[in-house]
Amino acid sequence: MGADLEVGARIDKLSVELGESIGQHDRSGRRYGTIATVVRYVAVGFSSLAVILSLIPSGKIDKWMIGMVAAVPGIMALSAQIIKFQQKSNWQCRKAEAEKALRRRLLFEMSEFPTVDDVKAVAAAWDGLDATMQEEWERTIGKELRKEDMTE
Repeated sequence: MGADLEVGARIDKLSVELGESIGQHDRSGRRYGTIATVVRYVAVGFSSLAVILSLIPSGKIDKWMIGMVAAVPGIMALSAQIIKFQQKSNWQCRKAEAEKALRRRLLFEMSEFPTVDDVKAVAAAWDGLDATMQEEWERTIGKELRKEDMTE
Protein backbone atom coordinates (compact mmCIF):
# COMPACT_ATOMS: atom_id res chain seq x y z
CA MET A 1 0.00 0.00 0.00
CA GLY A 2 2.89 2.37 0.77
CA ALA A 3 4.31 1.89 -2.73
CA ASP A 4 0.94 2.85 -4.24
CA LEU A 5 0.91 6.06 -2.19
CA GLU A 6 4.47 6.85 -3.27
CA VAL A 7 3.60 6.30 -6.93
CA GLY A 8 0.47 8.43 -6.58
CA ALA A 9 2.43 11.21 -4.91
CA ARG A 10 5.05 11.12 -7.67
CA ILE A 11 2.37 11.23 -10.36
CA ASP A 12 0.69 14.18 -8.65
CA LYS A 13 3.96 16.08 -8.25
CA LEU A 14 5.08 15.46 -11.82
CA SER A 15 1.63 16.39 -13.11
CA VAL A 16 1.70 19.68 -11.22
CA GLU A 17 5.21 20.49 -12.46
CA LEU A 18 4.22 19.69 -16.04
CA GLY A 19 1.09 21.80 -15.67
CA GLU A 20 3.09 24.79 -14.44
CA SER A 21 5.57 24.45 -17.28
CA ILE A 22 2.76 24.10 -19.82
CA GLY A 23 1.17 27.29 -18.51
CA GLN A 24 4.44 29.20 -18.72
CA HIS A 25 5.13 28.07 -22.29
CA ASP A 26 1.54 28.73 -23.41
CA ARG A 27 1.71 32.27 -22.03
CA SER A 28 5.13 32.92 -23.59
CA GLY A 29 3.99 31.54 -26.93
CA ARG A 30 0.91 33.78 -26.95
CA ARG A 31 2.94 36.81 -25.88
CA TYR A 32 5.61 36.35 -28.56
CA GLY A 33 2.91 35.65 -31.15
CA THR A 34 1.05 38.80 -30.18
CA ILE A 35 4.22 40.88 -30.43
CA ALA A 36 4.97 39.42 -33.87
CA THR A 37 1.45 40.24 -35.06
CA VAL A 38 1.56 43.78 -33.67
CA VAL A 39 4.91 44.39 -35.36
CA ARG A 40 3.46 43.23 -38.70
CA TYR A 41 0.37 45.44 -38.37
CA VAL A 42 2.37 48.50 -37.33
CA ALA A 43 4.74 47.97 -40.27
CA VAL A 44 1.82 47.72 -42.71
CA GLY A 45 0.23 50.78 -41.12
CA PHE A 46 3.39 52.86 -41.54
CA SER A 47 3.82 51.62 -45.09
CA SER A 48 0.26 52.69 -45.89
CA LEU A 49 0.82 56.04 -44.20
CA ALA A 50 3.93 56.60 -46.31
CA VAL A 51 1.92 55.96 -49.47
CA ILE A 52 -0.81 58.35 -48.35
CA LEU A 53 1.71 61.06 -47.43
CA SER A 54 3.40 60.69 -50.79
CA LEU A 55 0.10 61.52 -52.51
CA ILE A 56 -0.18 64.88 -50.75
CA PRO A 57 0.94 67.73 -53.04
CA SER A 58 4.57 68.75 -52.57
CA GLY A 59 5.20 71.64 -50.27
CA LYS A 60 2.66 70.56 -47.67
CA ILE A 61 4.72 67.63 -46.33
CA ASP A 62 8.50 67.59 -46.27
CA LYS A 63 10.08 64.70 -48.13
CA TRP A 64 12.22 63.80 -45.13
CA MET A 65 9.01 63.17 -43.13
CA ILE A 66 7.78 60.76 -45.78
CA GLY A 67 11.20 59.12 -45.78
CA MET A 68 11.12 58.69 -42.00
CA VAL A 69 7.65 57.14 -42.12
CA ALA A 70 8.67 54.90 -45.02
CA ALA A 71 11.74 53.71 -43.10
CA VAL A 72 9.73 52.38 -40.14
CA PRO A 73 8.47 49.16 -41.83
CA GLY A 74 12.00 48.18 -42.85
CA ILE A 75 13.35 48.88 -39.39
CA MET A 76 10.53 46.86 -37.82
CA ALA A 77 11.02 43.96 -40.22
CA LEU A 78 14.74 43.90 -39.51
CA SER A 79 14.14 44.08 -35.75
CA ALA A 80 11.58 41.28 -35.89
CA GLN A 81 14.01 39.15 -37.89
CA ILE A 82 16.81 39.75 -35.38
CA ILE A 83 14.69 39.29 -32.25
CA LYS A 84 12.78 36.37 -33.84
CA PHE A 85 9.41 36.89 -32.16
CA GLN A 86 7.60 34.41 -34.42
CA GLN A 87 10.25 31.71 -34.03
CA LYS A 88 10.16 32.14 -30.25
CA SER A 89 6.37 31.90 -30.30
CA ASN A 90 6.47 28.74 -32.40
CA TRP A 91 9.10 27.18 -30.12
CA GLN A 92 7.14 27.97 -26.96
CA CYS A 93 3.93 26.54 -28.45
CA ARG A 94 5.68 23.35 -29.61
CA LYS A 95 7.22 22.92 -26.16
CA ALA A 96 3.83 23.36 -24.47
CA GLU A 97 2.19 20.83 -26.83
CA ALA A 98 4.95 18.27 -26.22
CA GLU A 99 4.58 18.74 -22.46
CA LYS A 100 0.81 18.32 -22.76
CA ALA A 101 1.43 14.98 -24.48
CA LEU A 102 3.70 13.92 -21.61
CA ARG A 103 1.08 14.97 -19.07
CA ARG A 104 -1.61 12.97 -20.91
CA ARG A 105 0.74 10.00 -20.95
CA LEU A 106 1.31 10.40 -17.21
CA LEU A 107 -2.35 10.78 -16.29
CA PHE A 108 -4.22 8.68 -18.83
CA GLU A 109 -1.97 6.30 -20.74
CA MET A 110 -0.13 4.42 -18.01
CA SER A 111 -1.28 1.03 -16.83
CA GLU A 112 -4.04 0.78 -14.24
CA PHE A 113 -1.43 0.12 -11.56
CA PRO A 114 1.58 2.27 -12.50
CA THR A 115 4.94 1.66 -10.94
CA VAL A 116 7.68 4.04 -9.87
CA ASP A 117 9.52 3.00 -13.04
CA ASP A 118 6.53 4.12 -15.16
CA VAL A 119 6.67 7.56 -13.56
CA LYS A 120 10.45 7.67 -13.94
CA ALA A 121 10.03 6.91 -17.66
CA VAL A 122 7.77 9.96 -18.09
CA ALA A 123 10.21 12.12 -16.11
CA ALA A 124 13.07 10.84 -18.29
CA ALA A 125 11.04 11.62 -21.41
CA TRP A 126 10.56 15.16 -20.09
CA ASP A 127 14.33 15.46 -19.57
CA GLY A 128 14.84 14.28 -23.15
CA LEU A 129 12.30 16.78 -24.41
CA ASP A 130 14.08 19.59 -22.57
CA ALA A 131 17.42 18.59 -24.10
CA THR A 132 15.95 18.36 -27.61
CA MET A 133 14.16 21.69 -27.30
CA GLN A 134 17.29 23.34 -25.89
CA GLU A 135 19.28 22.12 -28.88
CA GLU A 136 16.59 23.38 -31.27
CA TRP A 137 16.55 26.80 -29.57
CA GLU A 138 20.32 27.11 -29.87
CA ARG A 139 20.27 26.02 -33.52
CA THR A 140 17.33 28.17 -34.68
CA ILE A 141 16.98 31.10 -32.28
CA GLY A 142 20.22 31.78 -30.51
CA LYS A 143 23.19 30.28 -28.79
CA GLU A 144 22.37 31.47 -25.30
CA LEU A 145 19.17 30.09 -23.88
CA ARG A 146 18.17 32.40 -21.12
CA LYS A 147 15.99 31.06 -18.33
CA GLU A 148 13.56 33.97 -18.74
CA ASP A 149 13.06 33.13 -22.43
CA MET A 150 12.06 29.58 -21.52
CA THR A 151 9.70 30.45 -18.69
CA GLU A 152 8.25 33.89 -19.40
